[in-house]
Amino acid sequence: MTGMSYVLATYTSWERFWFIQGFVLWTPAYVTIVFIALRRHVLEIPMVAATSNIAWEFLWGFVFHQDMSPRVQHVYRGAFVLDLFILGAVFLLGAKQTTAPLLKRHHIVLVVALLAGWGALFWSLQRSGYDLPLGTNSAYVDTLVMSTLYLWFFLTGIDVKNLSFVVACSKGLGTAMVTVFVFLRYPDNEFAATIAVICGLLDATYIVVLGRAKLARRRSIASPPVSTA
Repeated sequence: MTGMSYVLATYTSWERFWFIQGFVLWTPAYVTIVFIALRRHVLEIPMVAATSNIAWEFLWGFVFHQDMSPRVQHVYRGAFVLDLFILGAVFLLGAKQTTAPLLKRHHIVLVVALLAGWGALFWSLQRSGYDLPLGTNSAYVDTLVMSTLYLWFFLTGIDVKNLSFVVACSKGLGTAMVTVFVFLRYPDNEFAATIAVICGLLDATYIVVLGRAKLARRRSIASPPVSTA
């Protein structure tokens, strides 16, 4: 559905609760990512995921219109405004996420290309009729990319001090609440159910492994090895 008109579908109170609160629970992740960028000069979120996220929020906040309520449209737009600060960090700090000289040299071009590419993908998905009325399918594509890359960051040896446990829990729990909505609203949608479960497993794994790594690091700092020299 495009244009400025809304076709308000009937959602139950529980469906509205799970969906909207899922977005609310994502807020600490956004704030923490911005805080880390300002204080540590580090882009905590994978750059590819950050560009897909803001492309989705722009399209579903200002181009496409969901069918739950105008209030939800403002939620989408509010998420986009928050994400503008993260996008600024992507332009300024994202080049630090790669050691490839070519990518570092053309970092700005890469970011613009990623934004355009994600925008084209999400636009075509909706225009082709493959997305759900709230943009849920494309949102899960975005989430799948993000959940995979966060876990990949951890597994490839990035310093865990630059990965936030608050972000891990915030995005994991927020997505989980939207997943409850999906199973309530679209119990027969196999694609939405499958991608939601995969994202949930990735998020849960990331929370566990990052939490254990953070705890081990804290213990090593509190009890440094005793020198035998």
